[in-house]
Amino acid sequence: MNRTQNCAECDFMKKYDYGKKIYYCDHTDRIDDMGKLSVNELPDENPEWCPLRKNKQKGEQYNMNMQYEIAKVVTKNQITDEEINKELALLSKEEWDDQCALLNKMMKDHVENCKDRPADEVMLQDLINVGAAKNVSETTMWIAYLKWMEVEYSSR
Repeated sequence: MNRTQNCAECDFMKKYDYGKKIYYCDHTDRIDDMGKLSVNELPDENPEWCPLRKNKQKGEQYNMNMQYEIAKVVTKNQITDEEINKELALLSKEEWDDQCALLNKMMKDHVENCKDRPADEVMLQDLINVGAAKNVSETTMWIAYLKWMEVEYSSR
């Protein structure tokens, strides 16, 4: 399955709610001062003018496809890529950061304190619980968590 990265997966995408959800690109190399992407729903693909489209390495796309597929296997959920992307767009980067920090703390605490249950069961239950609080699937929560861990790792 070939997927094109879309704005929901991008750290430069910003959402503002002024009665309608308005999505913007906050990348410094965007085509204009506004960087407006859409109203109410993100486009299925990033726009032709997207500065990351030109800079994207071929291997990155394969890695994202693999992350989605691995997340589906780990969570035993066959949600579509499109549904994952829509769920990723529901929350701002700050909201995802908060949810991922909460998930990280929960998983560490639960794995440490639940020695009688396999760690993967504990992790899956935490993904379900944190995702349910924001009406997103455990698979989307896992994708967001993987991205969050990468950001945390690269900033050190």
